Amino acid sequence: TAVNPLSAYHWSARGYMQSLMDPAAAATSYRRAIRLSPRDARHYASLGWLLQKSSHSTPDAAEKNPGLDYLRRACALDRYSARCRWLLGKACVEAGRIDDGMRQLEFCLDRCRPDPDLRKALRRLLARLRGPKG
Repeated sequence: TAVNPLSAYHWSARGYMQSLMDPAAAATSYRRAIRLSPRDARHYASLGWLLQKSSHSTPDAAEKNPGLDYLRRACALDRYSARCRWLLGKACVEAGRIDDGMRQLEFCLDRCRPDPDLRKALRRLLARLRGPKG
Protein backbone atom coordinates (compact mmCIF):
# COMPACT_ATOMS: atom_id res chain seq x y z
CA THR A 1 0.00 0.00 0.00
CA ALA A 2 1.16 3.52 -0.71
CA VAL A 3 1.89 5.83 2.19
CA ASN A 4 0.36 9.27 1.96
CA PRO A 5 3.05 11.54 3.40
CA LEU A 6 0.60 14.43 3.60
CA SER A 7 -1.33 12.49 6.21
CA ALA A 8 1.87 11.87 8.17
CA TYR A 9 2.68 15.58 8.03
CA HIS A 10 -0.85 16.39 9.15
CA TRP A 11 -0.39 14.25 12.25
CA SER A 12 3.10 15.58 12.88
CA ALA A 13 1.87 19.19 12.66
CA ARG A 14 -1.03 18.30 14.91
CA GLY A 15 1.43 16.79 17.40
CA TYR A 16 3.45 20.00 17.36
CA MET A 17 0.37 22.10 18.12
CA GLN A 18 -0.77 19.72 20.86
CA SER A 19 2.66 19.54 22.48
CA LEU A 20 2.14 22.87 24.17
CA MET A 21 -1.11 21.94 25.89
CA ASP A 22 -1.46 18.16 25.89
CA PRO A 23 1.78 16.16 25.58
CA ALA A 24 -0.05 12.81 25.74
CA ALA A 25 -2.22 13.74 22.75
CA ALA A 26 0.85 15.07 20.95
CA ALA A 27 2.66 11.75 21.49
CA THR A 28 -0.32 9.92 20.00
CA SER A 29 -0.28 12.19 16.95
CA TYR A 30 3.47 11.72 16.44
CA ARG A 31 3.06 7.94 16.73
CA ARG A 32 0.36 8.07 14.07
CA ALA A 33 2.71 10.08 11.82
CA ILE A 34 5.39 7.42 12.35
CA ARG A 35 2.95 4.65 11.41
CA LEU A 36 2.05 6.50 8.22
CA SER A 37 5.64 7.36 7.29
CA PRO A 38 7.95 5.00 9.18
CA ARG A 39 11.14 6.08 7.39
CA ASP A 40 10.82 9.79 8.11
CA ALA A 41 13.35 10.70 10.80
CA ARG A 42 11.62 13.99 11.56
CA HIS A 43 8.63 12.27 13.15
CA TYR A 44 10.86 10.12 15.38
CA ALA A 45 12.87 13.19 16.38
CA SER A 46 9.73 15.14 17.27
CA LEU A 47 8.34 12.31 19.38
CA GLY A 48 11.70 11.67 21.01
CA TRP A 49 12.16 15.31 21.97
CA LEU A 50 8.60 15.50 23.31
CA LEU A 51 9.15 12.39 25.45
CA GLN A 52 12.53 13.67 26.61
CA LYS A 53 11.10 17.04 27.66
CA SER A 54 8.05 15.55 29.36
CA SER A 55 10.02 12.94 31.32
CA HIS A 56 11.83 13.64 34.53
CA SER A 57 15.31 13.25 33.12
CA THR A 58 17.83 12.09 35.65
CA PRO A 59 21.04 10.12 35.11
CA ASP A 60 19.30 7.06 36.64
CA ALA A 61 16.41 7.36 34.17
CA ALA A 62 18.70 7.66 31.14
CA GLU A 63 18.78 3.91 30.55
CA LYS A 64 15.00 3.61 30.26
CA ASN A 65 14.29 6.93 28.58
CA PRO A 66 12.10 6.29 25.51
CA GLY A 67 12.85 9.81 24.25
CA LEU A 68 16.49 8.87 23.73
CA ASP A 69 15.45 5.70 21.91
CA TYR A 70 13.30 7.64 19.44
CA LEU A 71 16.02 10.25 18.92
CA ARG A 72 18.59 7.51 18.24
CA ARG A 73 16.19 5.96 15.74
CA ALA A 74 15.83 9.34 14.03
CA CYS A 75 19.61 9.61 13.69
CA ALA A 76 19.80 6.06 12.35
CA LEU A 77 17.24 6.94 9.67
CA ASP A 78 18.92 10.22 8.70
CA ARG A 79 22.54 10.09 9.78
CA TYR A 80 23.35 13.64 8.67
CA SER A 81 20.25 15.46 9.89
CA ALA A 82 21.51 18.42 11.91
CA ARG A 83 18.19 18.72 13.73
CA CYS A 84 18.13 15.05 14.77
CA ARG A 85 21.76 15.14 15.98
CA TRP A 86 21.23 18.43 17.83
CA LEU A 87 18.18 17.08 19.64
CA LEU A 88 19.86 13.77 20.49
CA GLY A 89 22.95 15.58 21.76
CA LYS A 90 20.93 17.92 23.95
CA ALA A 91 18.78 15.04 25.24
CA CYS A 92 21.86 13.01 26.17
CA VAL A 93 23.32 15.98 28.05
CA GLU A 94 20.04 16.57 29.89
CA ALA A 95 19.92 12.87 30.82
CA GLY A 96 23.40 13.10 32.32
CA ARG A 97 25.15 11.33 29.45
CA ILE A 98 27.57 14.18 28.83
CA ASP A 99 30.14 12.23 26.79
CA ASP A 100 27.46 10.76 24.52
CA GLY A 101 25.89 14.18 24.12
CA MET A 102 29.19 15.82 23.25
CA ARG A 103 29.89 13.14 20.62
CA GLN A 104 26.50 13.79 18.99
CA LEU A 105 26.95 17.56 19.10
CA GLU A 106 30.48 17.37 17.67
CA PHE A 107 29.27 15.05 14.89
CA CYS A 108 26.51 17.53 14.12
CA LEU A 109 28.94 20.45 13.98
CA ASP A 110 31.55 18.62 11.92
CA ARG A 111 29.49 16.48 9.56
CA CYS A 112 25.86 17.61 9.33
CA ARG A 113 26.14 21.10 7.83
CA PRO A 114 23.98 22.91 10.39
CA ASP A 115 22.58 26.29 9.48
CA PRO A 116 24.49 29.32 10.86
CA ASP A 117 22.20 29.81 13.87
CA LEU A 118 22.44 26.16 14.88
CA ARG A 119 26.20 26.23 14.31
CA LYS A 120 26.47 29.10 16.83
CA ALA A 121 24.27 27.28 19.34
CA LEU A 122 26.35 24.10 18.93
CA ARG A 123 29.59 25.98 19.53
CA ARG A 124 28.19 27.71 22.63
CA LEU A 125 26.89 24.49 24.15
CA LEU A 126 30.09 22.57 23.40
CA ALA A 127 32.17 25.36 24.92
CA ARG A 128 30.08 25.23 28.11
CA LEU A 129 30.38 21.45 28.28
CA ARG A 130 34.15 21.51 27.75
CA GLY A 131 34.53 24.09 30.52
CA PRO A 132 37.12 26.83 30.86
CA LYS A 133 40.38 26.36 29.01
CA GLY A 134 43.25 25.71 31.34
